[in-house]
Amino acid sequence: MTICERMFSIMEEQGKRPADLCKLLKIGTAQTTAWKQRNSDPPAKYIMQIAQFLGVTPEFLLTGETSFPTTRTRESEMLAMYQQLPPANQDFIYDSIKVAYEREMAAKINESKLSG
Repeated sequence: MTICERMFSIMEEQGKRPADLCKLLKIGTAQTTAWKQRNSDPPAKYIMQIAQFLGVTPEFLLTGETSFPTTRTRESEMLAMYQQLPPANQDFIYDSIKVAYEREMAAKINESKLSG
């Protein structure tokens, strides 16, 4: 099975639309249609994003083999959603995570000082 065949097979299994992948990759739908019709593989520069979109490892996408689970993790799902947001929304989410992280780290430092 080729990368292209594997990619479209996984998308079909997961009920994902090529249009959503195109949006993530910032390409026209004609591009994925051409990949499918010609059974040509996507350029290497898209492999990581496609793998994240599908919730598989790049190795699985490339070879069909992996020792890693091919189910989407919560983190990769969040990353895929984040990448589809406009930059202003990405900035808001990044800032929110940074604030929560800094609060957590400060709390751990304070807890460490109190116990030690």
